[in-house]
Amino acid sequence: MLSECMNQDVQGFSFGKNWKDFLSTVDEDVITKAGKDIEEWLGTENIEGKSIIDIGSGSGLSSLCMYRRGCRRLVSFDYDPHSVEATKILAERAGSPDNWEIFEGSILDEALIDRLGRFDIVHSWGVLHHTGDMWKAIENAIGLCGPDGLFFISLYTGGDLYDEHLALKRRFNEADESTKKKMVHKQLQSMDASYKLQHSDKIARDPRGMTQYHDAVDWLGGLPYEVANVSEVVLFGSNRGLRPLRVFESKQRDCSVYLFKNDANQSASNKATFEWSSVWNDIREERSLERQFSEDLRRAFKTVERQRAQMDSLKNNARRCLGIVRQRLLPLS
Repeated sequence: MLSECMNQDVQGFSFGKNWKDFLSTVDEDVITKAGKDIEEWLGTENIEGKSIIDIGSGSGLSSLCMYRRGCRRLVSFDYDPHSVEATKILAERAGSPDNWEIFEGSILDEALIDRLGRFDIVHSWGVLHHTGDMWKAIENAIGLCGPDGLFFISLYTGGDLYDEHLALKRRFNEADESTKKKMVHKQLQSMDASYKLQHSDKIARDPRGMTQYHDAVDWLGGLPYEVANVSEVVLFGSNRGLRPLRVFESKQRDCSVYLFKNDANQSASNKATFEWSSVWNDIREERSLERQFSEDLRRAFKTVERQRAQMDSLKNNARRCLGIVRQRLLPLS
């Protein structure tokens, strides 16, 4: 695979504590907006009456949105006990329904995967890249997808900034509380304008209701951390019987979004086209896996060329510095 390998990091950051704090900002308007985004991807007709599993439920907001759209069975689990508590808080708002099961667990737990069975929709939003074994986590998640089921995930986008981002996350987790606050403030200043000020609560949020502040904390603290190029994910899914339906490609630091359908005809899956769009423009187009590979390779080539130019510049600067040192320290002949 083209994505960078990583050593296991000791996870000192609690996603769940951040999610529980986020819940204090969640009102009915936030729930409505988050639900519309899910509905736009999945369609209410594909949720109503279906069985759904939410892997890494976090705040529980996505689970609540899918529950409200009439799913027959909903299973939400998370590795972080604070995330489990957060999800249960939202389930209580929904009246603690009997068809909504919530528990602590890991997608890397093979025994759990075998016990859970298969679902009509497998959902995992920005989670599988934080497990410490992303590709195994994706494979296990695919194993939960029933015949003709939908596989709906988001993953951090790969690229040349991976090492820089990983180092930043490690510094944050090792810092004292004062330094962490400064890093969060700096991160907020660097975040783009995709976070719109919501009139209902005067808080900057993304289309799924995530606040800019809680996203900054989540980004800085999120270890373990892995990334993947779009072509890698599409190929990985296709080779396991998933037909790509739609991809939204994001820039580095953000998550690309993938929607697949479980297709028994695996040979057709590799040849299928999918709807592609991106954060860079409003264009939607049909793409093949071959076309996506070509785009990813072109981008990687540009990165190599840019890094080569930077290296040449460093060498030239080093030669100039060495020349100055020689002129000043060595006597004229």
